[in-house]
Amino acid sequence: ARLEVAGTWKNLFKRDNRPRLEAILPDFLRSRRWFASKARRIKSVWIQDTVEVPQNGASSFYAFVHLEYTEGDAELYALPLSFATGELAEQMEKDHAHAVVARLRCADGEGVLYGALRDPGFATSLLEGITRRRRFKGSVGEVSCVPARGLRRVRGNDSEVLTPTLLGAEQSNSSLLFGNRLIMKVFRRLESGLNPDLEI
Repeated sequence: ARLEVAGTWKNLFKRDNRPRLEAILPDFLRSRRWFASKARRIKSVWIQDTVEVPQNGASSFYAFVHLEYTEGDAELYALPLSFATGELAEQMEKDHAHAVVARLRCADGEGVLYGALRDPGFATSLLEGITRRRRFKGSVGEVSCVPARGLRRVRGNDSEVLTPTLLGAEQSNSSLLFGNRLIMKVFRRLESGLNPDLEI
């Protein structure tokens, strides 16, 4: 798929521009192993909210995608997205084509919109956010980062670089490995209430 937006790539998430992204999301979602409802017919897709996650001089976005089906209950999915141009975009298309949502032309250049869990800067920003209890605000909600007790001790020195690696065995969720010290589980399908994994 190809998209074009006036101004910076971030404008893709403005309300007037969202429909063009929403139109291509069903095909992308159906191609993902973590998408649970491949057999169901999608009636409508809309981006309920987007939350910017700042990095050093860049940004990624958490898109919260609401899906209605012809039968059964609606679902909400978390879809983190980043944008790359130049060599990084070429590498993404060559080595991780399955993570590419669309080619995108904008004032920042021509590149690819892709799943941000392949973006080390996004993964590191999430880890820092959890460690430092940050909040990332959207237009209607926010992502609130709450560390478990003992995280700082396990994480070690803040200055130590823990390189994130996306683990390949994607099933219903995705996991990031930071060095040999931490695993971050990223939930895709979101539901209200306390997550059973956290409760356990």
